[in-house]
Amino acid sequence: MDKLVFIVGKGKNAQFYKLDKDVVSVGRALANDIVIADGYVDARQLEINCAENRLKVTLMDYTNPVLVNGRPIENDSHFIALGDEVVVGRTVFSLHRESEVAEPTQKLFMARHLYSGFWRFILPLLALLLVFSCSVLLDVLQTPEKIEWGFILRNAFVFCLVIVVWSGVFGFSGRLIKHQHHFFSQLLIACGFAFLFMMAEPLSEYLGYAFDNETLVLLSFRLMVFMCFTGLLGLMLRLASNLKRSFFVAGGLCTFVLGAFWLFDYYDAEEFTPYANHFSVVKAPIVVFVEPLTIEQYLESVDQLFSEIEANDTDD
Repeated sequence: MDKLVFIVGKGKNAQFYKLDKDVVSVGRALANDIVIADGYVDARQLEINCAENRLKVTLMDYTNPVLVNGRPIENDSHFIALGDEVVVGRTVFSLHRESEVAEPTQKLFMARHLYSGFWRFILPLLALLLVFSCSVLLDVLQTPEKIEWGFILRNAFVFCLVIVVWSGVFGFSGRLIKHQHHFFSQLLIACGFAFLFMMAEPLSEYLGYAFDNETLVLLSFRLMVFMCFTGLLGLMLRLASNLKRSFFVAGGLCTFVLGAFWLFDYYDAEEFTPYANHFSVVKAPIVVFVEPLTIEQYLESVDQLFSEIEANDTDD
């Protein structure tokens, strides 16, 4: 006959106990068959009778309610089925048979890179060098004035230093939580998302230049930034913590932080700016979907705009 397995908790931190008795006691006292370290559980909270065809739960304490599949037990005893979720205090447990089929094995993310000796160090360093080179190249291409190499190289170095520190913080967290730092894997991931983040601004500017729409620039840039930070934080949390829904948590945090920042930026924006709006892009023929304005057409549009403003003031 298959033994029953008592599972306390969920996910990676779950604890498993094979039951050899027909009657099992559950509580906080060490004399119980199943000891639960939860301050909201009594010294002897309940007993489970496994001798019958159905599992019978008998309550021994009523300080805090005991829930079965989200519903509180109102009687002294209650029958449960295999797989039912029982909540006692802040502890969740369930009963299963040892013959139950296990879930399919999940493939470890970046398994080869995580544990290979040579590529473990080389790939992140090459990625960091690529990010440094791309940062310098983009600054050079987008600088219309005299190029100051010292300033550009310093900015690229600081950007790469931020990436290393970010990876180090999550690597140290993983060392404390999971006893595995995964620093080089996190550095490789951070470099990949840093490259995408660097591409966000010029790509959004190209969209604005191509379609002559400043709102499109703002929305596309913010969407790309949100996706970059959510993906980066989600993967970092997956490697450094035991969170089951790391991307859901990352999306919530990014929504709150970026939303608050953009909301503050929206209300802090000036109604009138003394400078012209423009798209600072490297002009490429392949993205020209609108005809550029000549100087005469531009001056005519400016005069028309001022005429409309004067007309509105006169009407008021």
